[in-house]
Amino acid sequence: MFFYYYLCDFNIILHFYKKTGHEKLYEKVKTIREEKKLSQDFMAHELSLSQSQYSRRERGDTIFNTDETLRLSKSLDVKVL
Repeated sequence: MFFYYYLCDFNIILHFYKKTGHEKLYEKVKTIREEKKLSQDFMAHELSLSQSQYSRRERGDTIFNTDETLRLSKSLDVKVL
């Protein structure tokens, strides 16, 4: 499963957090992480975050910044466009 992510503009990042009828970025990240059987602790370590900071991002309480998104794509082995 791949998710496509455009990093041209911060407004595009915010677009993924708006209700569009499609799965939101943080929901996709959680789905992919669970499919790959990776823990939140592992992902937090990959992003240099605490587990609770990562959990807030995965719930959508805090957005993933650009650097975190790039590291997510590497850790989850998904494409970034």
